[in-house]
Amino acid sequence: MITVKQGDRVPVALTVNHDLGAASVVLAVKHLSRSALAETVDVDVTDAAAGEVQFTLDGTWARGDHYLELKITQGEELRTAPSEGTFVVRVVPAIIPPPTE
Repeated sequence: MITVKQGDRVPVALTVNHDLGAASVVLAVKHLSRSALAETVDVDVTDAAAGEVQFTLDGTWARGDHYLELKITQGEELRTAPSEGTFVVRVVPAIIPPPTE
């Protein structure tokens, strides 16, 4: 689990046990506080051989737990990572509320 403060705009790194060479990777996020539907977030593959990706939080995620899975496409294969469970980002209240724009 990764914990951040509400309003944070920071990079988040995830690692899977899979070589991501020549793969297309998208992050699926389920925000339970927003709706039952998932959204996709672009990720950057930072080290394909080590299975490392990174995305940046945009500061708009509400407080609560957000469940993440990577959708990996390589040729005709489609796999979901992690293979068991999900990655979790927990957003907790900040002492100073995030700025409103």
